Amino acid sequence: MFTKRRKMIARIMLCLLYISFFTYLLSDIQAITNWNYAVHEMLYMPVTISMILVPILVGVWIYYAFKSRYLNESKNYLATSLVIASIILIGIFFNYESQKVTSSGLAEVEYKTHDEKGYLIQIGDKSLRCDEEMYDTVAVHSRYTVVYTWYKSNPYEGKLISIEKNN
Repeated sequence: MFTKRRKMIARIMLCLLYISFFTYLLSDIQAITNWNYAVHEMLYMPVTISMILVPILVGVWIYYAFKSRYLNESKNYLATSLVIASIILIGIFFNYESQKVTSSGLAEVEYKTHDEKGYLIQIGDKSLRCDEEMYDTVAVHSRYTVVYTWYKSNPYEGKLISIEKNN
């Protein structure tokens, strides 16, 4: 009885985690945001539900695992390790991605340079990585409308998403 419930909880938990992970990756695609913003916002719903339900489901799964003596059998360590590793890795990914910030506005390009890692444009206190096409279209000491992403853990570096000349 406890074994069937434990397996059901594990399947629900893993399905919820993988659906949340997949929809989170989809929500980061700019084309979906441009196409329909409501769809973009709804893609975050499974993530929000997972943040509430997964800790509860983990607790219930552990309870049923002890009741069914699941953890005492050596052949089940691989399956248990897989479930726990999935939860930890997806948790680490969500923690890293929750640090991402997208900023936009008017900015003046202070200087630009390139090195072995790629092309850099300096805007304010941020060094923004960009592709060669953006790098070639930018003139130093000109004003542009920019959109870029950066991480709270490293606020002085980022990635340039788009740049347009400001008249």
